[in-house]
Amino acid sequence: MQDAQNVPLDYINDHLSAINRDTTQYIHCAAGYRSMAFASILKARGFENVVNVTGGFKALKAIDRFTMETGR
Repeated sequence: MQDAQNVPLDYINDHLSAINRDTTQYIHCAAGYRSMAFASILKARGFENVVNVTGGFKALKAIDRFTMETGR
C-alpha cells in the first residue's frame, strides 16, 4: 500500500508525530484486536480521521477483498 506506515502498538507514542492528522488513517492488523486498541489510542489523543479495519486482514481475506499486487 502506497504511503503505508508500520507502527507496532507497543511503540505508538514514539510515532505520534509522524502520523498525519489531516488525512484519514486506516488502521489494521491481522485479526483486528490490536488495530482497535491503536485506533482508540489515536482518538484519545485527538486524531479525528481514524478508521479501524474491523477484523483485520483475516476478515478481508475471508470476503475476498484483499489481494496482493506483484510486479510493481
